[in-house]
Amino acid sequence: MWQKCASVTTGGKPFFFVRKIEEYGPENWGFYCVVWNRRVQAYAATKDQKHGGRPTLLGYFGSVREAKDACI
Repeated sequence: MWQKCASVTTGGKPFFFVRKIEEYGPENWGFYCVVWNRRVQAYAATKDQKHGGRPTLLGYFGSVREAKDACI
């Protein structure tokens, strides 16, 4: 289930979206995130693992729906 969150960055979109990853057990829990990227002027979809490293960029998309669909 996607959670709509208010954005705190200036000049961007008013909201970003987060979905918890729980499919693979507690050791792999993390988050998908869809946020507006001002530099690219597109929505970025990322996968953030709870236990480590940098987020994985899944791509840039023209709409929130396209970005959410890429987070599968």
